[in-house]
Amino acid sequence: MDMVGNRVAPLALGPEHVVLFIGTNKIVKDTPEAFHRIKTIAAPLNAKRHTNFKIPCQTTSICHDCKSNQRICNSWVITEKSFPKHRIKIILINQELGY
Repeated sequence: MDMVGNRVAPLALGPEHVVLFIGTNKIVKDTPEAFHRIKTIAAPLNAKRHTNFKIPCQTTSICHDCKSNQRICNSWVITEKSFPKHRIKIILINQELGY
């Protein structure tokens, strides 16, 4: 998830190799739980970093599906498989990293 898409676009189409360093706090049971985590943890915490933004999730810590032009959750990418095979590599780090 990203505001503009520049951080998620390379997953869908971009460099020959993509390496993701993922903390264990990002591991969830399924896609609905992932969306819930993003909307109640990751996005609000990320929004709070942008002190010049004025969006509802900064104060309520939950997504409001707002229509603000400062909304940070505009572009979503879901990757089910790596194509070509082995293009995307995940390095799982046994600690909580980021949001």
